[in-house]
Amino acid sequence: MTSRKRSSKKKTSPQSSSGNLWTNEEIVPKEEFEVEQEEKEATSPTYLKTLREFYRVPSWVVFRVPVHGESVEDPPEGFFTCYKDFLTCCRMWFPIPEAIVCVLDRFELSISQLNVAPLQNFLGVLILSYELGMELSPDDFEGIWSTRKASIDYSYRMAPKRHMSIIQRHTSNAKGWFEHFFYVRIDGASVEENCLPLFRGK
Repeated sequence: MTSRKRSSKKKTSPQSSSGNLWTNEEIVPKEEFEVEQEEKEATSPTYLKTLREFYRVPSWVVFRVPVHGESVEDPPEGFFTCYKDFLTCCRMWFPIPEAIVCVLDRFELSISQLNVAPLQNFLGVLILSYELGMELSPDDFEGIWSTRKASIDYSYRMAPKRHMSIIQRHTSNAKGWFEHFFYVRIDGASVEENCLPLFRGK
């Protein structure tokens, strides 16, 4: 499910986005990918194909549908867990940038342990740094956020430290984001190759 409550209509109204990231605007495009309410197999091969096409994920990034008995916490060897909302809400792209991999390593987390809001914040601040011509280090990220265990098992959220909130109006309560997941193969297509040794699959 996405971060917004859905009505029974099949289409949502398009919303505008702003390039000014210092205001109360989101840093990701507002265009939503509508999914039928009755669609329960959100990680079926057909659905993943649709996600790939809509979010322009390169064909060489390997997606894998979980089979019966596989879980979020224990992805197959050589894969990491990815949530549908990482694409639909956070607009995560591949390969995962080195800055994100390094900061996750600093916090000793895998990307699948993040909920939607902190990943939106990470990517938002990273995009902002690109626009300002800045290069952020793990120390910079650590100076902005602190780690907190979430109410959902295996999950963590990142809370801005006092007076350090940069990105406003992020998704703070993305209901059901953890219910639909799939696996992504860990290689140079999904993670920047020079930081593969730092990337935590779980």
